Amino acid sequence: MKKNLFLAALAALSLGCSGGVRKDRIENALHRDPYEFLAERLSAAHDRMANRKVAVLPFSYTDKRESDDGVVVSERLLTRVIQEGRLEVVERNLLETVMSELKLQYSGIVDEKSMKSLGKILGVEAVITGTLTRRNGGSLEINARLIRAETAVVLAAAAAQAPLDWESWQPGQVTEPAPAPAPVPLQAQAATPDAPLLYLKFDEEREGPGRTLADAGRLGKGAVMVGGASLEPEGARGGGLRLDGRSGYLNLGMSPDAETGDFSYAFWFKTRSQQPAAHIYSNRFTEYGRGYIGDGKLIQVGLDEKGHAGIIYLCCGPNPGPGCSREARAMSLRPGLNDGAWHHLAAVKDRYGLYSYIDGDKTPGHFSGDLGDCSRDEAAKSAGIYSDGQNPPVYFDGSLDELMVFDRALGEAEVKGLYSGRAPDPGAALRFPEAWAYRENLRVAEKSRVSLVDYQVLVKFDSAGPIKRGRMKADCSDLRFANSDEKTGLYYWLEGGCGTSETRAWVRLPFLAKNSVKNIYLYYGNPSAASESSGEKVFKFFDDFGSASVDQAKWRILPGQCGVVASHGRLAFPGCGYGHETSRSLLVTRGFFPPPYTVDLEARATAVQRNGQYHQFIFRWAGLAGGSYGNPEKAVSVTAFDGFSGGEAKEYQVQEDREGGERRELARPAASYAPGALNRYTIKDSGSALKLFCNGSPEGEVAASYAPGTQLGIAGREYPRGAEAVYTGYRIRGYAEVEPEVSVYRPAGSRGRKFKFMR
Repeated sequence: MKKNLFLAALAALSLGCSGGVRKDRIENALHRDPYEFLAERLSAAHDRMANRKVAVLPFSYTDKRESDDGVVVSERLLTRVIQEGRLEVVERNLLETVMSELKLQYSGIVDEKSMKSLGKILGVEAVITGTLTRRNGGSLEINARLIRAETAVVLAAAAAQAPLDWESWQPGQVTEPAPAPAPVPLQAQAATPDAPLLYLKFDEEREGPGRTLADAGRLGKGAVMVGGASLEPEGARGGGLRLDGRSGYLNLGMSPDAETGDFSYAFWFKTRSQQPAAHIYSNRFTEYGRGYIGDGKLIQVGLDEKGHAGIIYLCCGPNPGPGCSREARAMSLRPGLNDGAWHHLAAVKDRYGLYSYIDGDKTPGHFSGDLGDCSRDEAAKSAGIYSDGQNPPVYFDGSLDELMVFDRALGEAEVKGLYSGRAPDPGAALRFPEAWAYRENLRVAEKSRVSLVDYQVLVKFDSAGPIKRGRMKADCSDLRFANSDEKTGLYYWLEGGCGTSETRAWVRLPFLAKNSVKNIYLYYGNPSAASESSGEKVFKFFDDFGSASVDQAKWRILPGQCGVVASHGRLAFPGCGYGHETSRSLLVTRGFFPPPYTVDLEARATAVQRNGQYHQFIFRWAGLAGGSYGNPEKAVSVTAFDGFSGGEAKEYQVQEDREGGERRELARPAASYAPGALNRYTIKDSGSALKLFCNGSPEGEVAASYAPGTQLGIAGREYPRGAEAVYTGYRIRGYAEVEPEVSVYRPAGSRGRKFKFMR
């Protein structure tokens, strides 16, 4: 029988100090980078190995759940082990190839026999692997082991706790389901801006002076019972209001108009008779014999003659005039709601249309579209009566309870809360993805035949159309992305603004398997949402130069006679003279980034002239500078002559900047940049070559093996006075030989419908 690798490792851990296992506690890693801590502890066993070559395998969850998290953890740990420098690590692509040949999945558990096979084929003495456990609060416990491939003996082990920072939010972060909150009495609801304008509970023992009723809403003006209306001790929630069907109704008064924008009505009702139509709530009450209803909006909430419940919305012209037009209905398809039982009805209008909810569930019969722009409504509101001024009024025969009027659109979760007896949840308007109205299905195809971990993909989409139709906020702040499970949020960064036919957003994918096609989802359509765009959370390194000075937590300044100035989205290297006696300033990253990687940046030269201001991009740098010009030393650099009007104006210069000022030119690829314009440069560094792109077009590939360091940098080059080399953005992201392709997927038969309505 196969012996499970992880069971063997756990057994070794239970022996305490035996087998060379350290008694590490998670607390030891709390104040350090967890992957650096694990790499240090595992690498400490290098002196017990004759061959220091190891393979880092994917980690797996102790509860056997399927997830890409183990691949992400192993990739991050692999990087730290390489940086530690005491173990030699097998390249991941080779490991994937061998595992594929052995018919092993690149995730999950590897048994002892397979581990031996991996060791022989790859020539490694040991493998690094381990287990993951989700903890409360969204953290991840990592138990890592260095295991000799031939004997399954554990050479070293360590544990650390790490954040799940490759997901922007996780609905299931706790290992056990959280208990449902206890029902909150509606009486305890605070009068916040999200609270109802009008809230009649009908719980008082007797009516007030003038037959008034208490109002717990924001206005607090109350309502007046008329005719055969009376309080009753037993409603749907506490006391209720009884209407006799002959003369009883409720005058809600001349409250400020709630129908000029989004609105919602919610109440409990119970019928006493199989009456025809019953307009339980109406925003316009005209007494019999007073003539036509007049201009403005007409809103009727109630039941029709067959017992369907919902809302009717009409836009009415002036008197005399064309009458009411642009009628919209959102009625339930379920008849017979005049059955003598209590039912909860909610009617909602937002910018997208009308909706009705019966007993907490949205009805299929909704209206989508423009409802028109009617005049402001100043008519009296009423409950339990309707009259058009020409025919005898119709009175409701039944009972009402918990009547609410909102000056906003309730979300589905909020309506369910009202039905279940919980207070309206202010957070429901931002609950993802339930509170978002539209989504697109995107398909990401891997094209480089290599699995990508923590990779940034570019999504191009049309935001102008949805904004024009009122479906997306004008600033795209309601934009969200979700993983293939349709609910786990993904970090994203919106590049270059919104409202265009080709809006650009970078999305960070935790894992994209080689040769695979992965579904992700773009959501929008939530007027309450604030922007979640964050370059810091998407890229390995991000600076949009939005501060008032150089961010010295990201950059170290190597100062020269010509300075560097940062100011709210603009980093400039100003010219202060020309000649060998003028040294320049340079910026070097504080972080270390070994290849492969991709650098994206935007740059512009303010003046185009002979000896103009150029841009210099520095790679594999040891962070040194020297000589009278202040040139980088021990680096590979690319110079774009985009501020030069001479013969070199359409080319790059790629060179090795060696110690002591020695420079070795590698190539001068032709360039297509526009001198003096803002250009978008991309440089892909594989570790053996640099690929150059400008404004999305390939510019050439230059072989470069010189690699004295792992820092990167930027600078200006040549210094005529009055010229500036300007940068407006700098980002470091993952490397792929060929970028993944992202496309919008629309099922056959959709007739070209671009948007899916989610409500």
